[in-house]
Amino acid sequence: MIRRFRLEQKSHYERLVIAQRLSDMLDKFLSGSPAPLEIGAEQGGIEEWDDVVIVHTSESYEHLQIKRQTTDFDTRDSDKAKVKVKAPKNGTPGTPPADYVLDTAFSSLARHADLGTFDALPHRRFHLTLLGAHLKIKDDLTVNHLDELCTLCRQDGIKPDELAKREDGPTKRAYLWLTTWCGFKDWDQIRDTLRRVTIVCIGNDAALKQRCTESLG
Repeated sequence: MIRRFRLEQKSHYERLVIAQRLSDMLDKFLSGSPAPLEIGAEQGGIEEWDDVVIVHTSESYEHLQIKRQTTDFDTRDSDKAKVKVKAPKNGTPGTPPADYVLDTAFSSLARHADLGTFDALPHRRFHLTLLGAHLKIKDDLTVNHLDELCTLCRQDGIKPDELAKREDGPTKRAYLWLTTWCGFKDWDQIRDTLRRVTIVCIGNDAALKQRCTESLG
């Protein structure tokens, strides 16, 4: 079943990603392979991750976050405490640094981790769909660094204390971003959430069009 999308409100890139997933879904259905039950929008109950939700079974949901971002998401410090607060001229308290798109997306995951949403069915996976992995999330923290951490968190047997002992710069900066900007409590919560996250860099509009055409044959 394909739930109605408000396609006129979605970017051309989002429509291409949806078209690719629909073509994959149709190809699996026609070949007799296991296929998702439905694909839709504004459902699933996870804020910032409800633009596209694929229901594989009643107990398995896949949430897509699609961003056709060609410039860095943010270049401020990974530690929110080090970002200067803008003080108004009238002497009133300053305004906290504004969150950007990936800050709010992962803050949503942190809130639901805290609520215990991921401890209950349906099992949820999250796909962050981007043009490329070179873009900065924060200063000296790229999408590629986050992808490497997600991959590490998916490794069987990886323990939170092993992650905490890592001394490389990208891991330290990712931890600062996830805890100070996004609201994660500790490595336990980070590991249990990021193991659900996959970052998919699928190229530009032309590449997506080609994939759709090849899938439909």
